[in-house]
Amino acid sequence: MTGAALVGVAVVGLVGSCCRNNCFLFLYLIVTFAAIVLLALFTIFLILVTNQSIARTVTKLKVYNLDG
Repeated sequence: MTGAALVGVAVVGLVGSCCRNNCFLFLYLIVTFAAIVLLALFTIFLILVTNQSIARTVTKLKVYNLDG
């Protein structure tokens, strides 16, 4: 499903560049940026869920007050 969506986005970018359609290029830009951000967040989520030592380290981080 993700592969088909990425192929669809690539086709939108190709049509936008070949036909010089700014609406398609802008749509391609926004969707590609959103896909990169969502895949990065999903990767971080998977690492935190599957690796218990990293999850423990992240949840036990101490916050230091530097105000004095």
